[in-house]
Amino acid sequence: MSEPAKRVKDLATKVRILKALKDGASREEVMRQSDVKRSTLSTYVKNEAQIMEAFEGEKFHARRKRLRTAAHPQLEEALLQWIVTARESKLPLSGPLIRASREASVRRMRRPR
Repeated sequence: MSEPAKRVKDLATKVRILKALKDGASREEVMRQSDVKRSTLSTYVKNEAQIMEAFEGEKFHARRKRLRTAAHPQLEEALLQWIVTARESKLPLSGPLIRASREASVRRMRRPR
């Protein structure tokens, strides 16, 4: 089988690559050592601020590959809080139960106040 065309690097690797560039290593050398293409390296440099902020702010785990966040952060936070409370109460949790709680949270958030 052939090797996958897309090899996504984790956050720690991206930071290591950016630091190597800042320390004076040439782009060609970094590309060869890190096994990344020129366009990928350019994207890392372009998004350096977001990558460094995510890494240093500990917003994401170092092994994380993408910097996506939830589409609805308030809903995610409410659901996480519900799961934590349910676990503390030793309630059995299942996929359908969590899904039902999510739907109830959505209805509460959409209700006019």
